[in-house]
Amino acid sequence: MRKSRSVVVEKEKTQVATSNYNKTVLSNGIRVVSESIPHVKSVSLGVWVDVGSRDESDLDNGITHFIEHMVFKGTGKRSAREIAEFVEDIGGYLNAFTTKENTCFYVRVLSEHLKEGVEILADIVQNPTFDKREIEKEKKVVYEEIKDVEDDFEDYIGDLLEYQIYHPHPLGLPIIGTRETVSGFTREKLFEHLRKFYNPSNIVVSAAGNLVHDKLVEYVDKFFTATNKNGFVNVRRKPEGMRAVNYVIERPSSQSHVCIGTATFGARDKWRDHLLLLNTIIGDGMSSRLFQNIREKYGFVYSIYSFYTMFKDSGVFGVYFACDRKNVEKTIELVWKEFNSIVKNGVSVDELKRAKEQVKSSILIGLESMSNRMQRLAQIELVYDGRYSDVSEVIKKIGRITPDEIREVAIETLRKEKFTTVIINPSKK
Repeated sequence: MRKSRSVVVEKEKTQVATSNYNKTVLSNGIRVVSESIPHVKSVSLGVWVDVGSRDESDLDNGITHFIEHMVFKGTGKRSAREIAEFVEDIGGYLNAFTTKENTCFYVRVLSEHLKEGVEILADIVQNPTFDKREIEKEKKVVYEEIKDVEDDFEDYIGDLLEYQIYHPHPLGLPIIGTRETVSGFTREKLFEHLRKFYNPSNIVVSAAGNLVHDKLVEYVDKFFTATNKNGFVNVRRKPEGMRAVNYVIERPSSQSHVCIGTATFGARDKWRDHLLLLNTIIGDGMSSRLFQNIREKYGFVYSIYSFYTMFKDSGVFGVYFACDRKNVEKTIELVWKEFNSIVKNGVSVDELKRAKEQVKSSILIGLESMSNRMQRLAQIELVYDGRYSDVSEVIKKIGRITPDEIREVAIETLRKEKFTTVIINPSKK
C-alpha cells in the first residue's frame, strides 16, 4: 500500500496521493483520479464531462445526450465500426451515459490494455466528426429511445415528477430531450455545445483497478492533446421555489402508476445520509414499512418503493407504486399513514440499526465493482470538489446517526403541502 504523502507541486501538474487514492491535475486543467486495486485483473476507466441536461434550455433540451450518442459514430481517425473493433480486439467494453449533471464515456479493459483504453476515449471525446448523415440517422434512434421511455411507465413517471417539481428550472428537463428539440439539432449546434462544455477544466478522468497512477497520467497527458481553454466556468443556478402540484394523465395501461415526491436535500447537504437511512426504512427492501404495511398487509400493489435521487444542490424524495385504478386513493392514504406515523412517533432503534446495516452493505458490496469505484472517484471531484473521504469514515458517520435525528429529517421532509402527485391512469374504454 502506498504511504500517504503531502501535496507535491511540479512544473506541469499538481499531484495528491492518499493510500491507494491518487489525484493529478494536468497543466491543461484535466483532473486525473485513480484508485489502485492490485488484486484484480482489470481497469474501469471513465472520462467525465461536467455537463448534463440541467445545463440545457427548453430549446436545446437533449443535446448533451445526443452528443453522447454521436461521438461513437466516427472520429477524424476512426469510423464507427473501427471504434467498436478497436475496443473489442482487446476484449474491452465501451459505452457511455448521460445524467442531469454529467456525461460519462467509459471503457472496461484488462489492465495490460490501459493505454488503449485511454487512447480510444480521448479520440471519441476530442475528435468526433458529427457527420450530417449520421446525425439524421441517429435522430431516428433517439425517437425510438423516447418511445421506449414513454412505454415504460415506471421510468416515464419519474421524468414527469421531476418536471412538475422543478420546471422551469432545467433540472426538470428530461435527459433524453423531446421529439421537437431533437429534430432541431444540427452539426453546428453540436459543435457549439461541444466547444462550450468539453474543455479540459470541465473534464475528469477517473480509473479504478489494477493500474499504476503515474502510467495513467502519462497516457492521459499523451492522448488528451486538446487545449480548448475557452475560459468558460459552468456556474449552475440552484433550484428555488419548487412547485407542489397534482398532475394526472391517461395512457393505454392495465394499471395506474403513481409517483408522489418532493424536492429535498442535495448530495452536499449535511442531512443527506439521514434521509438515505429514512428512505431505507420507509421503502427500500422487503422489510420496509411500505412493503410490509401496504403490499403484504393489504395486497393492493405488486411493486411499491421509496426513492431518493440526489443532485449536487437539490434532491427528490418520493414513492412509486402501481395498482388497480380503484385502489389508487386508498394506497396514497396508506402511504401518508406511514409518513405521519414516522413524523409523530419516529423510528425504532431496531429499524435504524437494520437500515444502517443495509446502507453499509450496499456501500461495501458496491466497492467490489471497479466500475462503481471509478464512478465514486469521479463524483468526489464533480460533486464534492475533490474532498476525498475513505469509505470507513463514511460508514462511521452513518453509524453515529440517531433516531431523534431521523425524526427531525422526517418532520422537515414529509410535509404534505410540499408533495407533488403524478398519476398515469389507464385510458377509459
